[in-house]
Amino acid sequence: MLHALTARRSGTRYLVGPDARPLAVVRRLPTGVRDRALLGALKIGRDTFA
Repeated sequence: MLHALTARRSGTRYLVGPDARPLAVVRRLPTGVRDRALLGALKIGRDTFA
């Protein structure tokens, strides 16, 4: 926060919090990859939606 408030040229967005950096990386992934990772994390099979 201090950097954002005191920088000569502040950025428009800053990553804040312990999970901000991993989420920023995940957002760059293609939608299909993101969906498969979410299904895997939740231990849900693809056949659940068929």
